[in-house]
Amino acid sequence: MLGVLGDLDGKTDVLRFVVGFLRFRDWQALSSASRSLAASDLRKFVLSECVLRVPPPPLADGSEALPAASYYVDSFLSKMAPESLACVTRLRVPRTGMHLLSLLRVLPALRSLRFWDYPYWTPEPGEPEDDEPAINVAAVVQLLPALQDLNVADADITLAELLDAPSTPMGCNLRALDLAETDVVDLAPLVMLAQLQSLNLRRTGVLSLAALEALPNLSSLDVSETRVVDFAPLRALPLLETLDMSKNWVATDLSVLQHLPALRSLKIHNLGASDPLEITLRCPELEVLHMQNTRLADLEFVRELPNLTYLDIRWTNVGDRRPLGALHALEQLLLDTRDRGATVGDQLELPPATYEWLGSLHKLRKLRMYKHNYLDDIGDVLREDIEEGETAVVATGGLSIPMAHRVPSSFLANVSTCGSLRSLELPPLTDYTPLELLAPSLRHLRLQQWCAEDLTQILALGEMPALTRLSMSLPPTAQIMDLLPLEGFVQLTQLELLDVLFEDLTPLGALVNLEKLVLSLPDRGKRQLARRHRDHHPSFDFLPRLTQLQELSLVGRVDFKDASLLSGMHKMRRLWLNATKVEDATPLAALTCLEMLDLGLTPLTSVVGIEQLPQLEEIWIPEAVSCDALRNADNFPRLHAIWHPEDYNCLWTDHKF
Repeated sequence: MLGVLGDLDGKTDVLRFVVGFLRFRDWQALSSASRSLAASDLRKFVLSECVLRVPPPPLADGSEALPAASYYVDSFLSKMAPESLACVTRLRVPRTGMHLLSLLRVLPALRSLRFWDYPYWTPEPGEPEDDEPAINVAAVVQLLPALQDLNVADADITLAELLDAPSTPMGCNLRALDLAETDVVDLAPLVMLAQLQSLNLRRTGVLSLAALEALPNLSSLDVSETRVVDFAPLRALPLLETLDMSKNWVATDLSVLQHLPALRSLKIHNLGASDPLEITLRCPELEVLHMQNTRLADLEFVRELPNLTYLDIRWTNVGDRRPLGALHALEQLLLDTRDRGATVGDQLELPPATYEWLGSLHKLRKLRMYKHNYLDDIGDVLREDIEEGETAVVATGGLSIPMAHRVPSSFLANVSTCGSLRSLELPPLTDYTPLELLAPSLRHLRLQQWCAEDLTQILALGEMPALTRLSMSLPPTAQIMDLLPLEGFVQLTQLELLDVLFEDLTPLGALVNLEKLVLSLPDRGKRQLARRHRDHHPSFDFLPRLTQLQELSLVGRVDFKDASLLSGMHKMRRLWLNATKVEDATPLAALTCLEMLDLGLTPLTSVVGIEQLPQLEEIWIPEAVSCDALRNADNFPRLHAIWHPEDYNCLWTDHKF
């Protein structure tokens, strides 16, 4: 296939070629081409997620003026067969392509239009940057009256021209408008788009929502991170199903929410308010509710939400949580361990912590419990024992979590034992014995803060046959944890162990059933420690024992260098070695089942040693590495993307950025 594409001269009807002669699977593969500008012979036909993406016209030699629209006509529009034009339903055009609009009328099935950004030039330091021409929304809906979805997010736009329209409603077919991160302030022109059903105003300077009263058909609205303080106009939107008003300051109460009976998803998290939030909801079909980081104090309103399946009430002022017992359809619950009541004078009256209501949530599948002062406790418990002097010493005593910093485990005893709980996230507990009751159904356990003692207690509970996934991450400390208890979790098929730095990883060799292992080092501070204390680098000699691995992530492991340790993992499908110190990729040629390989940001200078990988579909390589060897279609028949750090797919750009 690569040979065929290489012979195209850029004027061939590529869209018809792709649709007519390639299998649908191959078409999908080609659609993963880089979203950045493709400057190859196929630059006029970059398919992105099955969307025809129109490139910006090239600048004329010695000129910064854009060429006429005839460039697009002569280059490819005139070459496309009518049946190909009818296939285009979604289109991306450059922000500077307003002159394209009249040409787009030749696309009879066009329903979705998105403007994307590509800088034609980068100004020299101190040189003023030319203003980008504003996108005239009125012109778009006039020239493309059949358009249903318009996305102008993060662009310079103008709406005022909508008010100059004739009396006949403009854009009568426009259903969705995305104005996120634009400079829009006044929504008055939107009254001309009465058929709008979806509107995104996230991160705009909008001050008033009064104009929305003229849009009664809105079913989806995002007004998060705006300057709105009065949400009363929302009462005019009875059909609203999805509402995001998070990260705002609320000057009035939220009683307006009771006038939105059709709500299915509501996000009101991170709201600022001078008074405690009082909420009344009369939306029986509500399924998703985010209220974390608010001054919410009362949960009585949830009794009227019989279909709620997702609830997040972390970091709120809720004292009495018993109303949660009425949520019989709840599947996911996120909360913290604090039980705060109303203040009496200067004292905070704390009701006794009760969790009997958990026993009523028979459909609960995922429970995430957070310790309310976790970050403060970290500072008290952890001790940095590395000395940055002539002699570097790494503490080997391990971390111990005092009882005062642990959470009583009594709440676990109240979790319904009907067998529905699949995933559990926990802070450090005083006692893990109640986990025995959940063992028959628990598949995924995530520990927020832990030490060897926690693992030992969990292991002592006996068999947990359903537990196949364990997720843990170490806090930002240089102390060494004892991973020996992990040897007992032989039933695990997935292990996520983040930010382990100087630990002895040998016990992981006992987990011979692992199919996925994540040992990434995302914390940059720990990467720096690894570079400074090379004498304490762990050994990865346990890896050859994990022959069942299909996915392995060592991202950021500046202490990993020897790729030969992976040569026996013949079932490996996805391998992340980004930002490691691998210098020779030749041993990876034995991994014939590899579908995805990430070698970006490594010191590799060549991939010639990887002679053939018949299943490989995507690969990331350092910018300095030549990809010529990877272009052999016989050795890499399924490869459709060779990515560089700047997110360029070399199979399309041929390194011509």
